[in-house]
Amino acid sequence: MQWIFGDDPQTQAIVACCTRLKTSTLFEDKTSALNELENLAKEHPLEVGVKAMSTLCDEVLSKHFEEQLLVKKCIDILMLLLLPPEEPYDHNQLPRHPNTQRVYYEHNLELLLTPNTVSGDRMEVFIRLLKDEYAESIELQYNLVQILTMLLLCKHTMHKIRSELISIHGAINTLSELLNSPHEFIRNAAVILLTHLSCNDASIQKLIAFDGAFEKVLHIIDEELGIQGGMVVQDCLALMDNLLTHNESNQKYFVEIGCVQHL
Repeated sequence: MQWIFGDDPQTQAIVACCTRLKTSTLFEDKTSALNELENLAKEHPLEVGVKAMSTLCDEVLSKHFEEQLLVKKCIDILMLLLLPPEEPYDHNQLPRHPNTQRVYYEHNLELLLTPNTVSGDRMEVFIRLLKDEYAESIELQYNLVQILTMLLLCKHTMHKIRSELISIHGAINTLSELLNSPHEFIRNAAVILLTHLSCNDASIQKLIAFDGAFEKVLHIIDEELGIQGGMVVQDCLALMDNLLTHNESNQKYFVEIGCVQHL
C-alpha cells in the first residue's frame, strides 16, 4: 500500500489508464482502459480510488454521458471502489488509507464528494442517470441507488450528500419516482434509500411526502399483502415513520389525502 503515492508498476498502470481516458479519441481505447481499471480495482480498490476517481467521474461520466457502454463500465468500477466486498469478509483485513486509517470504501466515498467545486456536478450526473433516458438500464440504475445509499450510510458523507441532493433541481423527485419502478429490486432499494435520506431532515421529509411518497408506499404495501408482507413491508413502514414522526406538516398532509382511511 505504500505505492498509493509512489511510482511502482501498479501506480503506473492506473495513471496510464487515466491518461488514455483523458486523451484518446478512440472509443475502443477508452473501453480497454476502463476494462483494465476494473481489473485493477478488484485487487486494489483504495489505490484506484485515489488515482482514478476524478477521471472516472469528470472525464468519463460527465463528458461521455451519451455513451451507455462507457457509463455502465464506469459505474461498475465505482461499485468496486465505493461498496464493501460481498460477505463474508474480515473487516480488519480490508485495505485502509495509510494516513486516515479509514477502510477503502469510506475513503473513496469521501473522494467522490471532493472537491466541493465538482461534487455537485457529479451528483447531478447520477440523478440524470436515474431518469427515464436510462430507465431500461436496470443494473446501472440499481447500482446507482446502492452508491447513493452508501453515501447516506457513511458518517463522513451523509450530511454532504443530503446538501448536494437538495440543491439539485428535481433530484428528490427523481429519487421518489423510483418507488414507481416496475422492477421490484429497484423499487425496494429506493425505499431503503429514501428512508436513510429522510432521516432527521424535516425539509427533505416534506419534499418526499409532497412528491407522493405516502400513496406510493401504501401501494407497495398493498402489493406485498399488507401486514402479511415481509421485509419490504417493514422497510416501507420505516420510511413512513421517518416521514411522519415529529413532522406536523407531513402528518396533516397524510390525513388530508386520506391515507388514514387506507390504513
